[in-house]
Amino acid sequence: MKKTGKYTIEDFIFNQELVDLVKKGDQAGIDLFLSKFPDAKDLISDAVVLLRNLKIKEDSVPEEQVEEDLLRLQALLHKDKQRHIVWYKWSAAAVIFILISLSCLYYFSQSFWSERDSMFAMLDSLDTHVETVHIIAGDVKAEIGDNAMIRQTAVGDIVVGHNEKLKSDDIKSEVMQLVVPYGKHSKIRFSDGTVVWANSGTKLIYPKQFEADKREIYLDGEIYLEVAKDEERPFRVISKKVSVEVLGTKFNVNAYNTKSDGSVVLVEGSVKVVSEKDESLLKPNQGFFYEPIGSEVRDVDVYPYICWKDGIMELEEEESLQNILDVLSEYYHVSIKCDCDVSNEIYKGKINIDGSLEEVLYNLSQSTAFTYTKKGDSIYISCK
Repeated sequence: MKKTGKYTIEDFIFNQELVDLVKKGDQAGIDLFLSKFPDAKDLISDAVVLLRNLKIKEDSVPEEQVEEDLLRLQALLHKDKQRHIVWYKWSAAAVIFILISLSCLYYFSQSFWSERDSMFAMLDSLDTHVETVHIIAGDVKAEIGDNAMIRQTAVGDIVVGHNEKLKSDDIKSEVMQLVVPYGKHSKIRFSDGTVVWANSGTKLIYPKQFEADKREIYLDGEIYLEVAKDEERPFRVISKKVSVEVLGTKFNVNAYNTKSDGSVVLVEGSVKVVSEKDESLLKPNQGFFYEPIGSEVRDVDVYPYICWKDGIMELEEEESLQNILDVLSEYYHVSIKCDCDVSNEIYKGKINIDGSLEEVLYNLSQSTAFTYTKKGDSIYISCK
């Protein structure tokens, strides 16, 4: 049973006030609740992650079933019969929620809940609509400057450039979270020597220190990796739709949870890609591409898939301005509207996306006659 001082995880899982706050998505209320229990912030954060990951359905259940289910749950979570527990009777809907998710509750007391599910819940809770790249470790947060190299030391310190941002002793959480806002990218070197470039709108979870027998990170977004070889510790990138396992190699993973399609492109070495329906072993210059109707492996020119890490958009062929604007809209997470004839203008070559969206549009407008104006959260393209 996970415990901190006089509190245990179920003290908060069964706290009706916290349950209601999570169901409503009231982050301000959750923050206020956290402030009431300064010595139990980690437990409350774990409880919030669990509750967010599980869906409470408003179904009715006979009262007899409610009582039976409470007894079963109590027996599971409390094997110490000498301890007196005050049980909160949830609604029948909440009890059904408990039973369906019994293994999830058991995780916090007996490491039974799937680690994947808890990590995915944590990824879902992270917000990329922020101004700067930042690292979160429990209740500690560090902002990272643009294009700065993040380095994780062997003991778990976080160093940015030549400046130490977080000391291992100050990091109480064993889980680190990297958040990259739209329109930016970041770079991190793990303690094993592996280097990861994280693209716009990416969320990444990794351990404070890799375990002795494995190296695992969790992804929602796009990353390019140069994995340090370690035959004793396979390196795994895990996303909701695919997972990739390697010993040492260079490859790109595009796996945004908000998109139904994605890819794994191999530059060097070999990787095993596992999805719900397929398992494929890639060779260099091959890509694994998936979408709802299926997946395929095909030969590719890898550069267009990895040049984003260098701040470049490579146009694979002649592209219309409209197609380019669609990509920029996704990269910077800004609505771009173009209703004039210039949307059909053709471009080819490379586009520098290392700066702001306004800088990119200015450079494009030098070869095609258009102007752009920003109104609220949208940008409008007009013919000159």
